[in-house]
Amino acid sequence: MLTEYVFCALQGINEMKTTTNEQMIKVVNNLATYMDFIALETNSPAWPAILVQFDLFFRRLPGILPNPCDMTSVLKIMIAVLKVPGLTSVKVNYFKKSIKVNFFLKDVSK
Repeated sequence: MLTEYVFCALQGINEMKTTTNEQMIKVVNNLATYMDFIALETNSPAWPAILVQFDLFFRRLPGILPNPCDMTSVLKIMIAVLKVPGLTSVKVNYFKKSIKVNFFLKDVSK
């Protein structure tokens, strides 16, 4: 299944000790493109584990992505995750926390 590939990719990315800005921009762009194809997959039992990996991924992004940068791909990924069926309550709580931590607390004055 496509969801297994996303889980493995996110797990590998989250375990990387060092990542450059350029590498992370490529990862985000590629992941956003891949998520266009996976968002239609329904009722995969892997989604709760994938959301945990996305949580780690999104929390790590503000420290890795250059400031300022194009956030279009990040938003595309978030929208694709929000389309996952059957996880409404988990997704709402997850994104409330993620948006507060990652975007509102980030210093954008630079």
